Amino acid sequence: MKQFLALLSTVLFFASLPFTASADALKLAEGSWGFDPNSENKEAANFFSCGSDPLVISISEDGKTYTGTRKSDQYITARILGSGKTHITLQYDNEERLMGENELQIWTLVLVESDMFVWVLGEPGDFRSGPSDPRYKCEGGVS
Repeated sequence: MKQFLALLSTVLFFASLPFTASADALKLAEGSWGFDPNSENKEAANFFSCGSDPLVISISEDGKTYTGTRKSDQYITARILGSGKTHITLQYDNEERLMGENELQIWTLVLVESDMFVWVLGEPGDFRSGPSDPRYKCEGGVS
């Protein structure tokens, strides 16, 4: 429990920091993302790194739809519920998983840096999990 609270505090802290970049999360999130190949999560590092099968994120022109695509499977779309400088909150289309009684899962992509993000279950101010393993922008040199 202490680790969970520490991780959650870290995510909230970084989410509150202003970026020096002028773009907001919707623009910064677009592109290819992969796990660090040296990650302790060997499955993610081996199969979802920039060099093997990165997540390619695109945002619709109107800023209302997230699309995530990988070579290994079909694309997934989500409705964007809100965004800011450091986060995008979304709900996947056809979501059936619950995060509480009759509450469909909502996920927040938190940009810890302009080239690194984590997923957190829930919305800012109501996170339900600690952060996922970080993903790094492929153009940043992680392969």
